[in-house]
Amino acid sequence: MTDKAFSVTQFVDIVNLSFEQFESVAVEGEISTSTKASSGHWYFSIKDEEAVLSCTMFRGKLYSVRGVFKVGDKVRVTGKPNLYPGSGKLTFICSKIEAAGEGKLYELFLRLKNELTALGWFDQSRKKAIPRVPRTIGIITSRTGAALQDVMNRLRARAPYVRVLLYHTAVQGKGAEAEIAQRINKANQDNKADVLLLVRGGGSLEDLWCFNEKIVAEAIVNSHIPIISGIGHETDTTIADFAADFRAPTPTGAAEAAAEKQSVLFWEIDSAWVLLHRSFENQFNRALQDVENESRPFENPQAFLETFRHRLSAVSHLQRPVLGYYRQNLNSLKSRLQLDMQNFLSSSLEREKFAARYFISPSRFIEPYERRLQAASPILRLDTAAMRSRIDLIFSSINTAQSACLR
Repeated sequence: MTDKAFSVTQFVDIVNLSFEQFESVAVEGEISTSTKASSGHWYFSIKDEEAVLSCTMFRGKLYSVRGVFKVGDKVRVTGKPNLYPGSGKLTFICSKIEAAGEGKLYELFLRLKNELTALGWFDQSRKKAIPRVPRTIGIITSRTGAALQDVMNRLRARAPYVRVLLYHTAVQGKGAEAEIAQRINKANQDNKADVLLLVRGGGSLEDLWCFNEKIVAEAIVNSHIPIISGIGHETDTTIADFAADFRAPTPTGAAEAAAEKQSVLFWEIDSAWVLLHRSFENQFNRALQDVENESRPFENPQAFLETFRHRLSAVSHLQRPVLGYYRQNLNSLKSRLQLDMQNFLSSSLEREKFAARYFISPSRFIEPYERRLQAASPILRLDTAAMRSRIDLIFSSINTAQSACLR
């Protein structure tokens, strides 16, 4: 015992100093109250069967919270206690909050993630492309879940041209992982969908644990149909998200990623038609201009031919000396030919005249011989009259042949 008394401030400081040994301590309990202040801080309390602990999580720490917590949830908070001097109230300053039992599950999550990463199941190179305009979309989820309604509402508003196939499965609880894998395999066997949506609403890590099993990841990796995952909220990440070909933050986001908006497609079609029409019109105008340019010289034939006349004149001017040379040689050859022909005819006529002068008067030609024959006829008893007739016949034939030759 001591007579010394501490002031309230001193005592609170001593208490807080003693709390330094609890630099980081974990406490489990059920959320009993919850208030989000305008400052962004979160004030709540946790309890068990016999005690209540007030908790505070400052705004800067809320960004690391995965999931949404509400009254009645069993949680595990990590932090240190603090006694506020102004209110004298003991408050637990939280640096981390997670669902109760989540620590062990998170360790399993990290272990499986590292194992499948080493196997290459999460490699970007093995992921399949998502079709931009699918004809049929398969949805793997519970028919009673809110996620299905969110997806259907978004698809009806965004892409009414899409046909939807539902593959109902449990998305929470024991055995859900095997059922999910079966539905993925069934969709691949049917081969009716162009893309598959694996969706579920938000929840704790324990609620979403069926999507963190290896059997689900294996079914996703072996699927020949592209798969889009939309599991929980944006802060929720599962093994199925890493294995999927595309990860959407929410089920609604998965619907948006699965199909292009119909209005965008209409606009692209209209734009393509305008571009096609414009391209055709430009080509037609160019072709028409080419025809006009090519046909313009023929509009005035005289002007068109005038160009060729000038060219021919220029060529003929250049070739005129050559043509004159050939023309002179031709005239010389012609004169020589005419002279040779005349000389030939003249010599031929002279020879004909010389030869014919003996045949012009047959009587003069045969008269000396006739006198000799007459003188000798008494002795030789020749028939001079018959011989003269034969000679006349011969000369007649000669004259005929001469006329023909001269002709």
